[in-house]
Amino acid sequence: MADTIKTFLTGQAAVEKQAIGGRSIWTENYLDFSATNVSATDIVQVLKIPAGARVIRWGAEVLTAEGGACTATVGDAATADGWDASLNLNSATGQISLEATDTYAGTTKYYAAADTIDLVMGHDTDAAKVCCWAEYFMSERYSG
Repeated sequence: MADTIKTFLTGQAAVEKQAIGGRSIWTENYLDFSATNVSATDIVQVLKIPAGARVIRWGAEVLTAEGGACTATVGDAATADGWDASLNLNSATGQISLEATDTYAGTTKYYAAADTIDLVMGHDTDAAKVCCWAEYFMSERYSG
């Protein structure tokens, strides 16, 4: 049975920057799997997304490769692979989601209720270090 790993959420940072037409928020989180090991099928909660947020994009930069086959899907409670169908944690290169084949490609995703962006691990992971980020905005008219 898969575990839901919430440990990494305590490291999330948010930085606001002004954008035309509203407030754009950049949030990021550093995941060190050498400090917190996870197993295949675990759900790793990566970024908290508040109710009323419209996520514009998501991405990840693998800073330290796992050292063996290691992938994950990136999504949320509604769609486990909506942001990225296959994130390669064994490739130390920047990766940005929203490929043409991803569910949320070419659009933004509105979160009516608070949620998290999650990794669903495809392999046991004990070495990779990854910086994940998302950019979203809050509508002043429709957000609480």
